[in-house]
Amino acid sequence: MINQIWQYQIFDLLVTLSQALLISTVVNSLCREPRKRMFRWILSVVWIVLAYFWTWVIVDATWKLTFLLITMLFVYRICYRDSSRNIIIACLMGLVFVGPAESATLLLLEPYVDPMTVIVGGMKFASPFVYLGVILVSVLLSAVLYFLFRRFHYQLNRRDFIVLLIFELILFVLLNSRVSRFLGGDFNEKTELVAVTLASAFVVVFLYLKNNNYLREQEQRDKMQIAQLQQQYAYY
Repeated sequence: MINQIWQYQIFDLLVTLSQALLISTVVNSLCREPRKRMFRWILSVVWIVLAYFWTWVIVDATWKLTFLLITMLFVYRICYRDSSRNIIIACLMGLVFVGPAESATLLLLEPYVDPMTVIVGGMKFASPFVYLGVILVSVLLSAVLYFLFRRFHYQLNRRDFIVLLIFELILFVLLNSRVSRFLGGDFNEKTELVAVTLASAFVVVFLYLKNNNYLREQEQRDKMQIAQLQQQYAYY
């Protein structure tokens, strides 16, 4: 029977690991120029340490996501050569996508899991089924995003950056609001959860289509250059 705080701490650590995988997948898909190979995994370590420390030492989650976002931006600006636009969107997207993973889990489990939260040692925790659901959904979402963005090479222009920044900031605010409601036990906000999921899906489709167009244009340019070289060779 799961009724000890340390058992829920293990669940929380496993969720943090799955979220680190999700964030790392997103950011490393959009940012592909680490200054050193080891830097590809440094953010995962930073996320795990800070998220776990904040959850169990500081406890108050009011400024947790904001602090983590600022830290992610600082670390990636130092560790990667990619453009600031790609880094900002990648960090926001990685952090925000933790929300849809949790949202999908809550939507799927709410009709079947009651209660969704439990009190152990005077502390409120999510149900073990919620923890396991978040882990599973985070891993599956990581696999899907890796498949979609494994050939991502598009560098965001100003217009695309502004569009995505607006969406990501709205999602970030909604995520902060949703975390506060969940910790307060009021997590039955289906409209908000669906909005977060749909907005996140828009960001994925937008980037996927932009990258596909970029790759297609690159392929056409390469073909034209090859044709020009062949013409020059035939002339001489």
